[in-house]
Amino acid sequence: MRTEQEWIKRLHKKVIEEFSPRLQKDFKEIDYDLGKVPAFGSYYIYGGVGSGKTLLAAHMYYQARKKQFLEVLPGKFIFAKTADIFQEIKSTFGKGSDIELEVLKKYCTATYLVMDDIGSTKFTDWQISMLQIIINYRYEELLTTVFTSNLNLDELGTAMDDERIPSRIRRMCEILKKK
Repeated sequence: MRTEQEWIKRLHKKVIEEFSPRLQKDFKEIDYDLGKVPAFGSYYIYGGVGSGKTLLAAHMYYQARKKQFLEVLPGKFIFAKTADIFQEIKSTFGKGSDIELEVLKKYCTATYLVMDDIGSTKFTDWQISMLQIIINYRYEELLTTVFTSNLNLDELGTAMDDERIPSRIRRMCEILKKK
């Protein structure tokens, strides 16, 4: 059995370094009651700008990675801005459909995925299509997914002009409002 000391020595810092410099700073400086971090599971966290959604998701991700390490669980964990996911998929254009599918598969099949800031930009049909592929796969395979957004699910559906994605999220996630 792995220990807390091994976690600190081997992965604590590396996991925090997966976050953006701003989020790393907040993660280290803002005192967070870990008792208020929800249990391992799928969540849709929404609320106003500056309400702490991303920081909560980062603490959830950190705790999940720690659990993975301590319990020697397999799997790929990803924390990403939704816009960065789209950008990564777009960067494969013209390089062959196999490369695009490989990137898409990475997000579909990750054991634990945080999609930060979903709905932070105006949706294109292509973005909605990519989200449908990723979210539907994760929904069908019961994979753990955490979303953050400034929009509640009704607003997300309106922004997408499509209720299929919010409907899937409602069924797969616990909904948390940050104030």
